[in-house]
Amino acid sequence: MNSLKSQHGMSWFSMLILIGMIGFFIVSGIKLGPTYMEHETIRSVMNDIAKDQTLAGKHPNVIWKAMQKRLGVNSISYIKKENFKYERSDGTGPNRMTVDYEVREPLMANIDTVLKFNYTVDLVTYNQQ
Repeated sequence: MNSLKSQHGMSWFSMLILIGMIGFFIVSGIKLGPTYMEHETIRSVMNDIAKDQTLAGKHPNVIWKAMQKRLGVNSISYIKKENFKYERSDGTGPNRMTVDYEVREPLMANIDTVLKFNYTVDLVTYNQQ
């Protein structure tokens, strides 16, 4: 059995590695956190549009304009029309709106992260409340 005098704590090298790992995760959280928060805003806008009775049954361009206006209020400008997809149902289900996009975020030096997001919501129809 080892005596207390021969037991040692963490070495300087181990502590340096631990501090480096903690720093990396903090920097990653600071850099990537706002992008995830913006995605939650996009989801919120889509859910609001899906429940909006005034947009029920409207042309996809009208729905896109409403979404674009609401995203603009929230200062989100990187969602383009090609990221937006509207699917009309064949009468058996609801119409669907999908946004599919990716965001490149510089992490540090020449290291970038690519975040991919995809969200689909069912739109309200005339007979739904």
